[in-house]
Amino acid sequence: MTLFQSINEFVVRFANTNGTGSASANNMFAKAIMRMGLPVSAKNIFPSNIQGMPTWFEVRISEKGFWDVVMAHLNWWLR
Repeated sequence: MTLFQSINEFVVRFANTNGTGSASANNMFAKAIMRMGLPVSAKNIFPSNIQGMPTWFEVRISEKGFWDVVMAHLNWWLR
């Protein structure tokens, strides 16, 4: 019998047009998740400085927190 390991991670990616207020909306989403008590890490994937060009925003939600996830990935790559 194989046991499955439960991993509680969730990633949300937003693709928007720069200059439409998307940065504010993305940060409000990340802040709302953080205020619910969940560890969250948010970053721009490809920040565009030209209005009308695409930009991506990623929010990672993890029960372990950001640094535990980074260390787990690092340990996996180094094994």
